[in-house]
Amino acid sequence: MAAASDDAIAIAAEAAALLRRASADDDAAAAVDLADELQTSTRDAAYVLRPADWPALLQPAAPLVELPELVRERYEACRSVCFCGVFAPLQRVWATVDNSFFLWKLDRRDVPLEYSGESQAICAAGLAKPRQGVFIDAIQHLIVLATPVEIVLLGVCENGKGDLSLQPLPLYTVPSDNVVMTAVASTSNGRLFLGGGDGNLYEILYSTGDGWREKRCRKVCHTVGLGRFLPSFLKIRGQAAIVQLVADEHRGSIYARTSASAIQVYDIGQNCDQKPTYVADCADVNSAGSRAYNGYDIFGRSSVSSRTGADKNANTLVSVLAVPPSESSYLHLLAVTADGRRLYFTTHASRSYTSSTSSKRRPSTLKAVVARAAPRLVPPTSAEALLTAPAPPLAVEYAYMASSAWLLAAAARGSAVSAESKLLLVARDYAGGSGFREAVGELRVLGHTTAVALLSSQEEDLLGSEGSTELSSQFYSSPTRFAVVTTAGVMQVLKPRPVDVLADILSELTSSGEDAKADEKLRSFFRNFGAIETAAMCHAITCASSSSSGRLLDGDVVKSARRVLEDPTLCGNAQTAAISSPPMGPTSSMSTGQWASPTAPAMGEVVEAPQLTFTVAHDGLVLYASRLLRPFWRSNMFHPVSQTKHRESVLKLGASTLAMYRVEQELRALVISMSSDNHLLIRNNGTALPVGAAEAQAGAGKLSPGETYTNFQGKKRPAYLSPYESASDRRYRREEVTRRRKLDEARSKEARSVAGLKLLLLRSAEILHLLCIFDVHHVTRLVLRLTGEERKSLLRMSFAELVVSSEGLLLMEKMTAALLDGQLVISDSDGSGQVYGSGWMESLTSELRQFCPSFFGEKRRAFYLARELLRQARNSPDGSDARHRLVEDALSALLVSPPDTADDISAAVLDFEALGFWPGVVQLPVQCAQAEEDIPQRTGKSAEFKTSCYEVVADALRRLTKSPTSPGQGVAARRHLYQLVFKTHDDGLHSAIFEASLELGLEKELLPLAPSSLEAFLLQRGGSVNESSTAVPLEATQVAALELLARLHVERGAFAAAAMVLLRLAERPPRAGEEIPLENRQRHLQNAALRAKSAISDEYMDEGAAEAASLLDLVEGKVQVLSFQKRLRDAFSSVAVQNGEEAGEAQRRADILSGMPLDLSTLYNDYAYAAGMWQICLEMIHFASAGTGGNYADGDANVKALWDQLLLRELLGDGKFPGAAAITVRMGEKFFPDEAAFPVNHVVLRMETAASGLWPATTEQESKPAVEEHKVPSVMLQACHGNAIRLARAYSSVLAPPVKRDLAEPRLRLQILKSTLYVSRKAASDAQSGGMGTGARVVFGDLLELCERCGAEARRLQVPADEADEVADGFASLRSEILSCTGN
Repeated sequence: MAAASDDAIAIAAEAAALLRRASADDDAAAAVDLADELQTSTRDAAYVLRPADWPALLQPAAPLVELPELVRERYEACRSVCFCGVFAPLQRVWATVDNSFFLWKLDRRDVPLEYSGESQAICAAGLAKPRQGVFIDAIQHLIVLATPVEIVLLGVCENGKGDLSLQPLPLYTVPSDNVVMTAVASTSNGRLFLGGGDGNLYEILYSTGDGWREKRCRKVCHTVGLGRFLPSFLKIRGQAAIVQLVADEHRGSIYARTSASAIQVYDIGQNCDQKPTYVADCADVNSAGSRAYNGYDIFGRSSVSSRTGADKNANTLVSVLAVPPSESSYLHLLAVTADGRRLYFTTHASRSYTSSTSSKRRPSTLKAVVARAAPRLVPPTSAEALLTAPAPPLAVEYAYMASSAWLLAAAARGSAVSAESKLLLVARDYAGGSGFREAVGELRVLGHTTAVALLSSQEEDLLGSEGSTELSSQFYSSPTRFAVVTTAGVMQVLKPRPVDVLADILSELTSSGEDAKADEKLRSFFRNFGAIETAAMCHAITCASSSSSGRLLDGDVVKSARRVLEDPTLCGNAQTAAISSPPMGPTSSMSTGQWASPTAPAMGEVVEAPQLTFTVAHDGLVLYASRLLRPFWRSNMFHPVSQTKHRESVLKLGASTLAMYRVEQELRALVISMSSDNHLLIRNNGTALPVGAAEAQAGAGKLSPGETYTNFQGKKRPAYLSPYESASDRRYRREEVTRRRKLDEARSKEARSVAGLKLLLLRSAEILHLLCIFDVHHVTRLVLRLTGEERKSLLRMSFAELVVSSEGLLLMEKMTAALLDGQLVISDSDGSGQVYGSGWMESLTSELRQFCPSFFGEKRRAFYLARELLRQARNSPDGSDARHRLVEDALSALLVSPPDTADDISAAVLDFEALGFWPGVVQLPVQCAQAEEDIPQRTGKSAEFKTSCYEVVADALRRLTKSPTSPGQGVAARRHLYQLVFKTHDDGLHSAIFEASLELGLEKELLPLAPSSLEAFLLQRGGSVNESSTAVPLEATQVAALELLARLHVERGAFAAAAMVLLRLAERPPRAGEEIPLENRQRHLQNAALRAKSAISDEYMDEGAAEAASLLDLVEGKVQVLSFQKRLRDAFSSVAVQNGEEAGEAQRRADILSGMPLDLSTLYNDYAYAAGMWQICLEMIHFASAGTGGNYADGDANVKALWDQLLLRELLGDGKFPGAAAITVRMGEKFFPDEAAFPVNHVVLRMETAASGLWPATTEQESKPAVEEHKVPSVMLQACHGNAIRLARAYSSVLAPPVKRDLAEPRLRLQILKSTLYVSRKAASDAQSGGMGTGARVVFGDLLELCERCGAEARRLQVPADEADEVADGFASLRSEILSCTGN
């Protein structure tokens, strides 16, 4: 784009740097905490009065509007009580007279809305936002009315024309329980708090419906104690009523003021959603104030004792106000006394935190921090007078605070009007001076003031003023307006901005001509506010002459502002600070003819580098521009609203359309002012005007306005120079020429700065206009047309980056293209054609060309004209000649002037694709790629651009596959596209199509049509598949290529080659940042095993059968080892989830096991055995012993130890013996008869000793449950698959001499003999049922020997004789049965 040239970006970046420096002071001023300012201010300069000839600090904004006649009549007939106030969010005034409630507009005396549904007098009223989801959407506000009998809620509905109606809600009424409610406060989340006359804090809880545990609407008391359970004659009386409640939502606190001038603090949680908790209170404000900073002089005993009897109520609190967090993070509450003194409180015990975390801290105390004296309308003559002479007493009736200004309503003592009050505005004074000062203004109003409210302007609502000072926000916000309700009516007053004050001064200066008094007033304004600040206001006034700004001023005032900016005595000239102006006149008098020589620097003295100083007019221009852009400059303009797992984020703009439009108009007005011929910075561009006070004194000797240093050198020596030029004169002339050259350079640099600033402002205005258009056309839909990385960049970028950086400008250009592309879409969600009016394209492009020329040039226009032809073709009947002609014309136009960006090519291809015109889909990208090669200066970017052209065709293939919704799409369309692509003989395009086909899974369609080089392409893309290549990571495209190659081998019958490819995929290492699930590796290995089996069964692979069998063994082994690794990973992951002491180490091991496949020994030694996973260890041993015939003698001791650990875990854990029996059965069924993993003899010994309670040996004497007889042999029979013969031999081996130490216990040996007898009977039965062959005779022989040996041993045991005889007789009986079976 033309606007994004490198030089333009550099100039705009320089201007942006100036804006950052200009806004730094505003940021620093806004960051100063009010607590620091108050504690550093001095009492003698606490309050100042504006100069008497300046406009008033507080002015009436509109005439007094009397109370409606109906309200006045009811007021005169009042029998009980009446109240009134302002509902600022509704722009309405309210009043209650007895049991009637009235509501009317601020600026009208029309018939008010009336609600008289209560029988008792209304004692309190308030406004609140309803809880979300409780009421219908039409009810946007609730009005709370409290009577001594009940509390009712009214819904406020708006009809869309600004008219309101009150909707009674009879289901939302609660009794007050004879408590008179005296105060109401609410939060933005719908909570309603009430202060009772009994001194308690109440809350109204309301919901959508009644439940069995709670009612639809109920009243809850948060502060009542045990007194509620006492009878009425025992209750304590006299507790002070709560007369004011203030909800501080920023800090999650409720402040209560009682009738006894006490302050209470309650904590309602950081999000204002918790039950109020009492924090602290202040019962004696005067005592607390005396301990605050400056408090002894203001609230101390001497101050109190000096007051007269008429001021005995001076310490009474009239109001408590929440300090905005933008003002202070440490001061939270402001208390105002009846005589106007202020006391600032904090609810934090310390200040050791930053402002960003202050809202997260909960209130813990209530401490007075700073005291402020009552405002003075007459300043003291000296510091002594300040301490000795008290200020005129005030009788404050009402106090209100808004940001940095607060308003006092006091009785007008000594006024000739009986019912009159005065309003005192106390606001931070920015008009010069050091330290924190406040200006005081006064305005008299009729009647006694009863309520004050801030009327926020639309600009403040849209742009916000938080985090900024009055000076920095005055250019986009209206004057601060207050609504004041008195007994005489409603009056709106305003505090003029400093720029308004300057406009009034300039207006007076214009009307008075060359009046010295008016001129001195202007210079006083310069001195008070500073030259740069005043210059910024002058620029704002000059912009008010443009209709773009929306605020017109008198043309003479604008001219006066321009003359002020041109005045060098006020705004100076650009210069180089290190080069001072040499004296241009005589040192004593002009008659002497002697001229002073400039002082040369001494030898060795450091010469300061020249520093450029711009004019005040320039710096004021930069300051004004920075403040106009301040609401957006560092803000992200695109914000995600919501995001789900399967959907993109819904976006919204960071500012409202009205706010952006307002700032855009101000920026365009400033650009128009800077572009005008009579703008001083444009008129003086590059011309060095005469400057310096010494030159002005030289009279005729100074240069004319058109002379520069260049023509000064060749001009005749001025008459005031001596004809006999001395060496000092020559040096003076050379330095004068150098000085003027520097001044010209300074002017030139200032002109460059102004040009850059103008470009920056114009771009900012264009981007704001674009954002407004984007918002109208659904910004989310437009953003979704960008790539993922572009969307991330867009969400990350600030407004400044969008304006200044090349990336931001490119994104805005792409968004503009997405806007126009979106308007050319032919199909909506139901597939119907979208029809546009004939001039919609002209209208949109005309608006873009007029307001955003940097982002929409003529070449873009030609491109969209071609696309307009395609749109017309879409609206033509299918198959018609007109449709075909329009498409051909569009393609011809695009081929003649091919687009130069991939986005435009893609957009045109989308149109051809929608029309089913596949030659355009292929020919246009190919032509664009060929045209790129013909541009010499773009050879470096040619390859990248050609790749993007090919990707456009590949994207078309992707769309055909993923969403074939239009006619003609599908398999036939893809076949046609393949044929057109392969006719081009463009290897780059072929590669792009191959890769897209891999991505889309179009192998079945690609293979019959693809060139013969497909296999070579896949091998090249996927890499080698030999053993040495397994250590090389694969990219995603390589994986897809190898998977397709494996399928290609399968279709060709090369099963072994397919298995090798799949094995390569399964064992590939992950690339950086990639995670390959073990499940994927397992899938590849299982498929490889299937292919290897197919290779063995292939009748044409007789010669390679042995190799295929070897490959099958290899693959199946890897499958089993990977299953072990997967089980270990799952085991460690389950341990990590438990968050125990070993969670970290377990997670580390699980992460390692989730990566590359490990060999069996590593899995056994480093993971299974190290973690005590004995069952998996045994399974690994069983797998490793496969094919060895069960001979595993070397590992016999290790396996026995594993079995010991496995059984001990069950016996010592919750499983006990049943658990050990179950694990034995499970493992035996899996391993038997593999002695390497299942040593039957050892397992029999351990199970018998465990059943007898002798193993494991424990120090604790605990009762072990008895194991039923024959339980162990039954378990072992199950584990051995019912092979009683093998089990009998195991028992025989256990009992064989020599006697083991573990079997020395007679009772244990008796138990084992019983088990042996049980197993021997089962073995004899099995041998008999199998026939009397040779094998059976051998078994019977072994059993006879076992019976004889065991019977003899039973009689030798030192156990009761009857038990021993029973076992011995059993063996004898079995021996007899065996002998009878064998015929002996």
